[in-house]
Amino acid sequence: MDKTLLIIIIVILSLVFLLTILLNLKIFDLTKKIREKFKRLLSRNKAQSVIDMITNITSATTYLSDNGHGSIIVVQRKDDVEPLFMDSQILDAKINSNLLINIFSGEESQPLHDGALVIRDGRIAFANAFVKKLTKTKVDKKYGARHRAAFGLSEQCDAIVLITSEERKGVSIAMNGKIKTVGTDKLFDELSEIIVG
Repeated sequence: MDKTLLIIIIVILSLVFLLTILLNLKIFDLTKKIREKFKRLLSRNKAQSVIDMITNITSATTYLSDNGHGSIIVVQRKDDVEPLFMDSQILDAKINSNLLINIFSGEESQPLHDGALVIRDGRIAFANAFVKKLTKTKVDKKYGARHRAAFGLSEQCDAIVLITSEERKGVSIAMNGKIKTVGTDKLFDELSEIIVG
């Protein structure tokens, strides 16, 4: 066999080998990213329950905002939020948009109407909860008591705090000591991005 032909064959085989290794690394990296993203969801049932939770929260929050009902809905993440509240009513109920709406859109004399509602581990843990410590930060005067409570809470933990306002008829999300207004048409996507990542 000719020396040149032998060198060409070795170079081609080396390139094929190198391409195979690179493709396997690329596929492994992609698989690893997908695995990591869905690792947090653990299973299809867990994924579906997260989607249902986001859907119910979005539906209820949109209704409350559109109809001028104030609310504070807290979605606990890693940090335990219970010590940050006082005087709450334990519910331990399945998340349902109608229940969320009824709690906040009922008569003002209704016992659960005031205060925050806390969602923990995919369930409504408690309601009628009042934040012990309001914000340390100077809050714009356009915000009321609910927003100040949400600021204070978001400064102390990693929870997602959704606020609807009677006066402003809008939805705000407080996290990490910051607050932003979100259109109800983008709320599902925004919550999905925050919760699922």
